[in-house]
Amino acid sequence: MVKIPSLIQPTVTITRPLFLFGIGDSSSKYARGSVGSLMLQLLAKRYRVGLKNSLVYNAEMGFSQKENVIFANPFRNKEELSLKSITNKFQCKEGILIYYDHTLPIGDISTELGTNIHNSKHHQHIFGKFNTESFHHIKVGIGLPAATNRFVALEFAALNQDFLHSLFHTSQIQYLSTQVIEKVATAVDQSIDVLQQKIKDDKQTAPSFKFFLTQQVVLNIPQNWGF
Repeated sequence: MVKIPSLIQPTVTITRPLFLFGIGDSSSKYARGSVGSLMLQLLAKRYRVGLKNSLVYNAEMGFSQKENVIFANPFRNKEELSLKSITNKFQCKEGILIYYDHTLPIGDISTELGTNIHNSKHHQHIFGKFNTESFHHIKVGIGLPAATNRFVALEFAALNQDFLHSLFHTSQIQYLSTQVIEKVATAVDQSIDVLQQKIKDDKQTAPSFKFFLTQQVVLNIPQNWGF
């Protein structure tokens, strides 16, 4: 039995989906600034959602049929373009954003709803042009660089890209991948429930769209075919 990608991509029809958007700031998923992308990848495994690169939406993308949620892990420096493409195409009015917060200790999380709650110029640049009143923001703490004065540390962390690109230690990665992801998953589940209830209460008719699923099929392939 050999798993190979299906030549015919299955599709589903979706109507007014939520989106789950993990935001990074580095090409390495274990960099401090990429903790949002790391959480998104772990959540995709948890929800059994396959992710596939999409050049159209500038992101790794997948879809949870059970939750009616689009998972998106945007390419580096394409976050704003990716968010705009996804929300416009699928007419998403509600969604969840996961990203780092350098003002929180490593592993602490904060969940907020609304606008003007961004903790860095980078995030303000990404979200500033969107009406995010129905966006849930899940912030994951990445800690502060060592400094005697907290305000000096805050300013340093906001401006110093080296800090955002620095890698978590092995023990911190283990902590993020086991304990922190549980807290993030709980926050995501709660946000999904709240936003889906909001959609249910909204009687406005929404159009439907086709979404290509990512999956593998299992075929009986003779072993001597060389796979």
